[in-house]
Amino acid sequence: MLVDVGAAGSAPPGWEALAPHAAYLAFDADRDATLPAFAARFEKSHLEHAAVVPQATDKTTLHLTRYPRCSSTLPPDPAVVSQYLYGELFDVERALEVPATTLGVALQRAGLERIDWLKLDTQGTDLRLYLSLNEKLRSGLLAVDLEPGLVAAYKGEDTFPEVHQRLGADGFWLCTANLGATVRMDAEALAWARGQGLNLPTRGIEDAQTPAPAWIELRYLRAASSLDALPQATRREYELLWCFAMLCRQHGFAVEVARALSRRFGADQASADLAAQALAKLKGGAWRRFMAGARRLAPASLKKLLRNLGG
Repeated sequence: MLVDVGAAGSAPPGWEALAPHAAYLAFDADRDATLPAFAARFEKSHLEHAAVVPQATDKTTLHLTRYPRCSSTLPPDPAVVSQYLYGELFDVERALEVPATTLGVALQRAGLERIDWLKLDTQGTDLRLYLSLNEKLRSGLLAVDLEPGLVAAYKGEDTFPEVHQRLGADGFWLCTANLGATVRMDAEALAWARGQGLNLPTRGIEDAQTPAPAWIELRYLRAASSLDALPQATRREYELLWCFAMLCRQHGFAVEVARALSRRFGADQASADLAAQALAKLKGGAWRRFMAGARRLAPASLKKLLRNLGG
């Protein structure tokens, strides 16, 4: 069961491989929105035309910005975004009242009792939406994707430090982190520079310097030890966590999960197969890297290396 809050663009990495075996629930407050194209590959898919909020309410205010993907239920903070080259993308063009729901209510309405993988990309409210789930739903999560800010572009935004602290406290570990960055240069500095003869287009100004970190795309997986501590965990959760680890190319962690499965439910062929597959990926990946490096060696150096390896 994959839940996508802030569905837009391409599927999160790994989801398309799961699609034939998964149900997909997406949210988009735009009543004219349709399911993303990749949703057609899922066994089941559904789009809720509502903004997701932490407390139950029928409607909420959506701040529509010049760049649509910056729109949020939180108002942008002009004092912060104006310090950056593309701050005007956060200019609010209008505020619109839209239908709203909580994750819990939407799941209940859809007849769903769990979320296996939750993606949150809500421009500032990721943590509060995660926390709005009841204990049963939160403890059932095996993977969580979030995109908090490193700077608070929105008033009252959930930023990285509190997101990371809470997910860690709840038994998750940070699997991947992709840094998002933009140019730190406010409108006043830009105007002054142009007055001094800076004729570069905005893109040229961006290319001429190092962008400053501003947000971060995070993926968390539940730790095997956290799963061990859940009395209600079944083989399904261990096997699915193993699948998620393999999709994320965390093959060492997949070995860890397979071993945890074996300890909890007894060693059997299934757990041995999972461990063996993860181990094979580790061996195969190491060999490919070795060969890629070896190809860059001079023939004489390569022969010497192979002799030392017994090859």
